[in-house]
Amino acid sequence: MFTFKEKYGPWALVTGAAMGLGAEFARQLAREGLNLALVDIQKEQLSITSKTLSREFNVEVRPIVLDLAIPDFLHHLISATNGLEIGLLVNNAGISAIGHFLDVPLDKHLSILAVNARAPLILAHHFGGLMRGRKRGGIIFVSSMSALAGTSYVSEYSATKAHDLTLGEALWQELRPSNVDVLTTIVGATDTPGWRAENPNPSAKTWPPVMTSQDTVRETFAVLGKTPSFVPGSQNRLATFLTTRLLSRKSAVGITASDLVPMSTRVVSSPIEITVPLTLPPTCGSFLRSGALFCSNWARISPNPSGAAGSSALRAPSGSGAGSATWSCGSAEA
Repeated sequence: MFTFKEKYGPWALVTGAAMGLGAEFARQLAREGLNLALVDIQKEQLSITSKTLSREFNVEVRPIVLDLAIPDFLHHLISATNGLEIGLLVNNAGISAIGHFLDVPLDKHLSILAVNARAPLILAHHFGGLMRGRKRGGIIFVSSMSALAGTSYVSEYSATKAHDLTLGEALWQELRPSNVDVLTTIVGATDTPGWRAENPNPSAKTWPPVMTSQDTVRETFAVLGKTPSFVPGSQNRLATFLTTRLLSRKSAVGITASDLVPMSTRVVSSPIEITVPLTLPPTCGSFLRSGALFCSNWARISPNPSGAAGSSALRAPSGSGAGSATWSCGSAEA
């Protein structure tokens, strides 16, 4: 039975490692005794993180300041990692932009595409080939719950994360015979410096709740080698069940959009409606009773409306039996 270090060491390469989720991946890998090659564009913060981990865990850490958006980044990375046996690749680096697709500059969209999709593909191809030759190793793709349905106002980010999800799942199957474990972790809202910078009210209570980076990474490593993809967080998994199993594609896309419209222009021109069975599985009933999903303006509209539009939560229909109930969210200025 191999230890984690024996299977995925002696070196791990983590992109986007200066802070946030990437730094936490690096920390937990260092705790397992793996040496680290840490890639980021933020030179000062990367240096701080590298020195801290080396001192705290007594491992070798090689900081690599590199922009993954440049066309020939792999050439520079190969040179910087010369002589290192990379047993684990964590494709964590990612960038985003919030706004209407046509209002975001094309150059920004292309940078998002390069960092979030092109770079993970190139890295997986290069290091995955070396791992296949050694008959051991692992690759982690960090995707997002926005990959599960087209997410307006972060459209290119959502698309790139869908690319990572499907690529990672395909490679899980292709590389299994070579004893190379591939996992795509589908991350929800996580309390990181980047998340706080983009969130106007980071202390507000949300559903699903915001996860810590420590729990997100811990749950990810726990399933590496066991499944092609995984959603950290039990409440995130409930939300995933709703958006991928209960809602129509149209409703799922509409609901995610309603939570990301810029506050100054957030007007829902037409209601978003979903229909759910009156008799629900226990997990789904618990989910609905837990409160609002993304939108805070849910109201039951049929059958037997139980309250005026603008009720504060989407709740499980009372009673039991056959049939269904329809709920609406929208038709009001938020």
